[in-house]
Amino acid sequence: MITHQIRLIFTAVMFLTRIPVPAWVGYSDAQLSQSVRYFPLVGLLVGALAALVYLLAAIAFPHPVAIFLGVIVTVIVTGALHEDGLADTCDGFGGGRSRDDVLRIMKDSHIGAYGAIGLMLIVGIKIVTLCSLAPNLVPCVLIIGHAVSRLAAVVVMFATPYARRSNGKANALAAGFSSSTLLISAVLGLMPALLMEHTLFPAAILALLVAVVLRKYFLHRIGGYTGDCLGATQQITEVALYLSFLAIAR
Repeated sequence: MITHQIRLIFTAVMFLTRIPVPAWVGYSDAQLSQSVRYFPLVGLLVGALAALVYLLAAIAFPHPVAIFLGVIVTVIVTGALHEDGLADTCDGFGGGRSRDDVLRIMKDSHIGAYGAIGLMLIVGIKIVTLCSLAPNLVPCVLIIGHAVSRLAAVVVMFATPYARRSNGKANALAAGFSSSTLLISAVLGLMPALLMEHTLFPAAILALLVAVVLRKYFLHRIGGYTGDCLGATQQITEVALYLSFLAIAR
């Protein structure tokens, strides 16, 4: 049982990051689906790496530079997986009128004007918001932001049908999705906020409410979600948490 759960954790790490995992982990769609419960745990890992880089960089560099380097490491570790999803979602929803147009544009690997602008805006607001926080708060906010935003993607998967008719990895994620999966994911995503910095909890709830709004928008436009929508959800809710916490902490 323990070995199986460790395998699921490694599977989540393998799917969401570029971090190497042992060969014995293997892969199957069922294993990937079960690993969804540990997505917030992977978020904690990514956020912790960003926090570590920030703390080390802050020894030698000014606060904004250290934050910029912390954000860069999250892009490197994840292979820009979520940023790519955000760009494709911006292109699809910005340039497509019908459901089929949106889905077709999102499948195109090229980044258009909407995607490029969306990426610049999201990265810019991340850095500006984090720079506005006191240095001692940045590590906690980074860690919780990445955990809660992965939970937000799980919430969208749990409550929303898959939009494409053909099977894909995002569809395989939701296969066999259970309430216990959502519960475990919620505990892993929200408990650290209470333990590390309790004032982050209201910001986490507000970020999840943003995910609910995004879910309704996805349903309205394309009748469900895609993998790109999940990437966009992660990016937007991460920023929503930073902004919410900044407003609460002032």
